[in-house]
Amino acid sequence: SHMFYEIIYCVQGTLTYLLGVRRYQVSVGDVIIIPPGIIHSPILKNPLDVPYERYVVWISAAFASILNQANSVLADFQEATVLHTAGTKWEYLSRYFYTGIKEAETQAPGWEVCLGGNTAQLVAHLARATHDLNTVRPSQNEELLEKVLEYIQNNLADKLSVRTTAQHFHVSESTLTHLFRRELKTGFYKCVTQRRMAEAKNLI
Repeated sequence: SHMFYEIIYCVQGTLTYLLGVRRYQVSVGDVIIIPPGIIHSPILKNPLDVPYERYVVWISAAFASILNQANSVLADFQEATVLHTAGTKWEYLSRYFYTGIKEAETQAPGWEVCLGGNTAQLVAHLARATHDLNTVRPSQNEELLEKVLEYIQNNLADKLSVRTTAQHFHVSESTLTHLFRRELKTGFYKCVTQRRMAEAKNLI
């Protein structure tokens, strides 16, 4: 969780991505748009069948403010979104990521201006893509993990334990513990602590 926008383009690999309390299947050509304050993490198999490679764009609050003054394109990105571009008319979005990477790497004269302009175009075109419902990939069907994460998120101010949470969902404590270890590669209490810290940061 952080206080800037993060936009990820998947170049290689297939993986599960946790956005808030939902998991998404992500593959080549998918774009993940993560607004400030959203807990997120790739969930990688070990070992990976194919290495996970991606381009990442970070948009600071200051630059986001500039973009919104010109046109409130970031208003479409108040929630985490996954766009599926492979095989669609939006495949061309990849070139904006590639161009931005090259500008940052070469740092030729005026590269900052070029990078800013390229990023502004990327955001504008992503805003257009979000209005094409065929490009939006829905999350996986809600399963126990999603239900538990939503329960945690809605009860961060309360005392949360493995025992009481397991009782709430009518499962054993070991089932809940193994669920977090297997699916998120982390422990129940660490997950609760991370989400409390992220919420506190958002409130501050």
